[in-house]
Amino acid sequence: MYDKYSVLRIETTINKPKAFKIFKEVTRKGQQVQEWVPMGKGISNTYRYAEISCSCNNRLLEQLSNANDEPKTVEFNKTIEKLSNPVETKLSKKSDNKRKFGKFNLLRNDTCVILNSIFNGSFLINGFQNKDLKSCLIKENFFTQAELKFPDKITAKVSRIIAKLRAHKLVYKIANSFKYYIIKSASNTISELLTFKKLYLKTT
Repeated sequence: MYDKYSVLRIETTINKPKAFKIFKEVTRKGQQVQEWVPMGKGISNTYRYAEISCSCNNRLLEQLSNANDEPKTVEFNKTIEKLSNPVETKLSKKSDNKRKFGKFNLLRNDTCVILNSIFNGSFLINGFQNKDLKSCLIKENFFTQAELKFPDKITAKVSRIIAKLRAHKLVYKIANSFKYYIIKSASNTISELLTFKKLYLKTT
């Protein structure tokens, strides 16, 4: 993002294309099949470069449009009410069994640290995985020194946090991957919550 003759310009440069996938014909066991594979640097993949870059640019612009935007009272109250109550969600599309997830305490600093972390601009490019969110939370001193002694338990805790975020419809999972993105409508919600706490609340 930079100022181009007084015009804000957003660009995405892809240096490591294999971090992304492209749907194309490949040879598997002597047969030609179509599937999602790591993207190469070939000119034939230019259209896919454009799709990915455009998506990244749009996600950043959407977040920028919400920056420092004061909450809209009625909609904001509804959002707080939903996040402040437990939710139930199906374990899978094929099962009717449901799992209950706890509420978010929006006044707690821990909650704001989680929301700030998933709002990380670098996640707009290719989403985030458990290890990415864990790294952000460690930098923010989210975990106690006692917890840091058990990496496996931290990974499990982050998995539970992601599951809770999904249940409250703040993030969604990319099919056939371990990557997550903030849901478009939730981006505005998170921005409003963080702005509200910064402007009106003194609690930490």
